[in-house]
Amino acid sequence: MRIIELDAAKWKAVIDFYYALLAAIGAPEWHGMSPDALVDSMIWGGINAVEPPYSVRVSGLSAAPKEVRDHVELAKDVLLEGRIYRKRHKGDDVDVSIVIADTSDGVMSEETKIRNAVAAVQYDGPDPKVLSGIDKLRKKLKPGPQRER
Repeated sequence: MRIIELDAAKWKAVIDFYYALLAAIGAPEWHGMSPDALVDSMIWGGINAVEPPYSVRVSGLSAAPKEVRDHVELAKDVLLEGRIYRKRHKGDDVDVSIVIADTSDGVMSEETKIRNAVAAVQYDGPDPKVLSGIDKLRKKLKPGPQRER
């Protein structure tokens, strides 16, 4: 698996995290700077130059301000939720994670925890919320006599 190393020791603001991460994964200039944008590009794919599988290891995070540390943790958690959602509703997994690596002995256990959390998820089929939205659209777009299939 590809390992992308980021050094957070000199990060002063959340945007520093995004500049470093987006450059490392080859994101386009228009890429958003939010955890949801990371899920879109890293979990659902087809946007960045670097495609899964890969792990982003962030070191030196303890030197960053609390706001930055909290945001990196949030991004890590949202990516895990995105992986679980994809496996539950699409049936496959995308091996992508953010690992906070301030101690080398904790890195492997954190990666193992992430893999185990995703592995435990069972495929439930498509998201019922999405299906109900599709059904509503189909009813609205129901072909009339002049528009037969």
